[in-house]
Amino acid sequence: MSCSNLRVKVNNVAEKDNLEIVSLYAGPYFSYPLSLRWQVGSKLAAGYEIYKSCLTHVRRIEERHGFSFGTGLSATYMAMQNLGVRFGADYDCAPPLGITQQRLHKLTFALEIAAVF
Repeated sequence: MSCSNLRVKVNNVAEKDNLEIVSLYAGPYFSYPLSLRWQVGSKLAAGYEIYKSCLTHVRRIEERHGFSFGTGLSATYMAMQNLGVRFGADYDCAPPLGITQQRLHKLTFALEIAAVF
């Protein structure tokens, strides 16, 4: 589950209203130890995404929701026992936003501190 509050820009003009997104994904996650300190992982997930309505100076973006899916890769360095630093990249294909029927393609890079058990 994730919640996002994103700043919206239309034609290089920052809007006052933010785009709020709630996502809920589930699916398999695999992790493989390369050594005592390094692990690689991947995931394949499907879920549901909800966008709250957002007002821009051009028009109002209405509330939308729908099915989404994604995948990701990660590498974890075990800094201490049960504490790791994770580097990751995720790709998500989310429901359309606005008047177009094109799905959103999102690529996210992450640096995380993670409890690993």
